[in-house]
Amino acid sequence: MMNNLKIGIAMVFSGLLLCANSAQSEEALWLYAKGSDTRPKGSFEVKFSDLFRTGKASADYDFHDLRLEVEYGLTSRLTLGGKVMVFRHDYQVLDEDLKPYVETQGGLGSRFKDTHFGGYDLGLKYNLLSPYKDVVGLSLGFGYENRQHNSLDGAATNQDAIWVGAFIQKNYLDATIAIAFSPKIHHKRRSTPGGLEEELALDLAAGVAYRVNPGWFLGLEFRHQSDYRNPFESGGFNPELQTTNVSLSDLNFSVGSQYQRSNYFGPTVHYASQGWWSTFGALYQLEGQGRAPGVNNIDGRNWSDHERWHIGFIVGWEFGRDNGSNEFEMGDFEF
Repeated sequence: MMNNLKIGIAMVFSGLLLCANSAQSEEALWLYAKGSDTRPKGSFEVKFSDLFRTGKASADYDFHDLRLEVEYGLTSRLTLGGKVMVFRHDYQVLDEDLKPYVETQGGLGSRFKDTHFGGYDLGLKYNLLSPYKDVVGLSLGFGYENRQHNSLDGAATNQDAIWVGAFIQKNYLDATIAIAFSPKIHHKRRSTPGGLEEELALDLAAGVAYRVNPGWFLGLEFRHQSDYRNPFESGGFNPELQTTNVSLSDLNFSVGSQYQRSNYFGPTVHYASQGWWSTFGALYQLEGQGRAPGVNNIDGRNWSDHERWHIGFIVGWEFGRDNGSNEFEMGDFEF
């Protein structure tokens, strides 16, 4: 089952406005960064991805974040999407300070190895500006996410999140060069033994890709991820940290203290053929800062909330495109 989930499907097409084999319409040139393109009206895309996160400062850690995603172009401006997540953990941590892994694996000397249904995500993406006819491409996104297991250690959780994001894209030299920047903010609420915990998570991804041959793009990607919260630990909140609080009813808004952060950078490779595409990338943790000194932060890197490598593979197919229509390629974004 896991091997099947690592195999994917998606799409590629040549635009009349652009030269052949230029990447458009939701092809993933990078692992995290997303362009501003939306799907053509009435078309579907199905994607499978495996983001393999590996390596910490203690013993061994492997985590497969497996996702199946379906997107539909309700109009040429508005894309609806949904995804399901499967988490596969296999790790053994040998330092008691590296939390929460030691507790989840059952203590030092034990091991955690299991596969779980991680949760699901429902979202939409609305295009405002086209990267092919405007100065810059711009789309806005909004969605809801539910998590039933923690992606860090695999422990059961009950977490709901609302996310908002922007997708900015610019193409140069007849789409030979593509640049994208996609900031995203999650507001998360999860149940803990001490009550309700709130968190704001910031995800910034940027990528540049160059078409070296028809169908082939080589790229570089940067990702920043950080959390702002005051976790409930050891029977209470940390009085030295500011608690995150977002309430629309009484207009109360507090970002909270930065709890952790990390920055990643690495190469990507994208290949597209008629009717399908695939992307591979490997991002290395450049630096990070976690919640505690010692093993959680060694050589300027965060091992409690992050890993040494993020190695990802995405593949996809599209369905339902009218190959005789040039509505999307000509920039006719009619709502």
